[in-house]
Amino acid sequence: MTASEILVGDIRQARATLVALRDHSLGIGAMESAVLLSHVIQLLYRLIEESDREFEKEMEGK
Repeated sequence: MTASEILVGDIRQARATLVALRDHSLGIGAMESAVLLSHVIQLLYRLIEESDREFEKEMEGK
């Protein structure tokens, strides 16, 4: 699996989690919301780190 494929998967997972947070019909409580939000933040950090690595690779190649 390439880095790009991993990034796409992470983006889709983060989006799905945000949609779940937005969906009030789930009846989730404050703790569940906090856990989901924490998960999204972790995914965003992974995306940023991977993006930084990809950028560094591109810069080394130039």
